[in-house]
Amino acid sequence: MQMKSTRDQQWLAQLLNVNIGAQFFVSVLPIYRKTDGDFKQMARIQNAFDHWIEDTHSYYVQRKGNTYLRLRS
Repeated sequence: MQMKSTRDQQWLAQLLNVNIGAQFFVSVLPIYRKTDGDFKQMARIQNAFDHWIEDTHSYYVQRKGNTYLRLRS
């Protein structure tokens, strides 16, 4: 079994409240909810999340338009 990077662990911790197989919006992530409506910070978080998805080749999460699909942990 391959060790997960610290970055993977950080994003997977954000996904603990999302069931495998569930579709969700980035707004359900705890880190996103802590932005207090700061649109620049929300955009940075979503951008970082999307880059992580690309870097992991959609192994854990797949983007589906405006929503995401949790694939595995």
